[in-house]
Amino acid sequence: MSSRPSGHSRREIIARGISLASLTLLGCAREVAPVPLPTPKSDLSVPLRVLIISDSESVDAVSRSWSASDDGQLEIQSISIPRSEAGRLRQEAASLARKTDVLIYPLILAGDLFAQSDLVELDPESLEVRAKDDSAGSEFRLPTALKTGVARFANQSIGLPLGGAIPALFTVDSIEAPKTWLEYDNLVSGPLMGQASEPTAPGWSGAMFLWRCLSDVHDSWLFDRESMEPVIANDSYIATLELMRQTHDRYASKRLTPSAIWTQIQEGKLRGGITFPPPALEAFPDLQVAKMPEGEATSRVLMDPFAPVASISAACRQSAYAKKFITWLASKDGASALSDCINGSKQVIQSDHSVVKANSSNSPYDALLNETWKTPLTLPGLQIINGGAYFEALDKAIGSVLENKSKPADALASVAMQWSELSKSIDIKNQLRVWNQAQGRRG
Repeated sequence: MSSRPSGHSRREIIARGISLASLTLLGCAREVAPVPLPTPKSDLSVPLRVLIISDSESVDAVSRSWSASDDGQLEIQSISIPRSEAGRLRQEAASLARKTDVLIYPLILAGDLFAQSDLVELDPESLEVRAKDDSAGSEFRLPTALKTGVARFANQSIGLPLGGAIPALFTVDSIEAPKTWLEYDNLVSGPLMGQASEPTAPGWSGAMFLWRCLSDVHDSWLFDRESMEPVIANDSYIATLELMRQTHDRYASKRLTPSAIWTQIQEGKLRGGITFPPPALEAFPDLQVAKMPEGEATSRVLMDPFAPVASISAACRQSAYAKKFITWLASKDGASALSDCINGSKQVIQSDHSVVKANSSNSPYDALLNETWKTPLTLPGLQIINGGAYFEALDKAIGSVLENKSKPADALASVAMQWSELSKSIDIKNQLRVWNQAQGRRG
């Protein structure tokens, strides 16, 4: 915390100023040295309060790595909320934002935090991150899709993306990348012989459905822009879910997490699948990687609803030190420590030099991801008030269809009804304003 001159010090400064003025009036030529004011410094005895909201309870890696690079103390509070229980986010996590300095939270919580005025403006590109191989001090920047889809809300910079991975299609055999989800379905039933999968475990099925909708849905995105009426039960959404269920029925392994899919590909149990690779992996021996089907529509990017973000809380007691900590999170060491305790975390701040290095590395996925991050158009997930509850309703409904317990039209009609009730309980006008803000408008 910044130290400030005491009342006694201020009186002494004023007194010396009066004495100097008196000497000047008397014609005295003797120079009087100016009294230096105290230099503001961070008070390292006051711990920086950090709240981490994720699906993991382990934060030891962050504490250890930070202590090796800085003498300041961290007071870390961790809240573990599984993706499948996203409805808990608002009640259990958002209220704690006013009792911390730095927030590390899933993207889907951004609407709640912004609506509560719990975030202060923070431009990630203002962080002075320097890598060991950047002796020339190259300029750092944030890729376009991360800047518009994660770092900004209501056209304001709110924080640093700590992840932005997008699923990709990995196959053991060399294939022609499918352009549509129908071509992907034919690939699963043909060359892959059903030995494939996509993330549809609880907490993942809702996100995977939305990723599929990117290319197949040409209606309004999730809600009507004027009335906040859900459009999730429209024909194009139903058709997308019907094809998703059809392909899911062909899979030999069902309702898997991304990590389980990757493991089964590596073990030879699957010939392919849509998944994320482990963060530390640099090469994929004997594996081909391609983007998920994008269709004929203009390319757009949708981030994982649980991609981690770091922001400075409006309740922050030492903003300069908080920014220093977030700068460290953007570094290679910070990102590495974070990846040990938060799924989906990844270093995203890059220099021109490091981008060239990534594109020429042995990681085809990183090259693909860097190209995806350049996409100028993004769509919001459910970064609205109580977005976690909206997501949980969708995720459960999609899971029910994939387990053949309900029909696509009925399941999405139920989701639309639940979403309408949630909006009414929040206040439709207020929710519509936040939904517009999530799309980059001021609302």
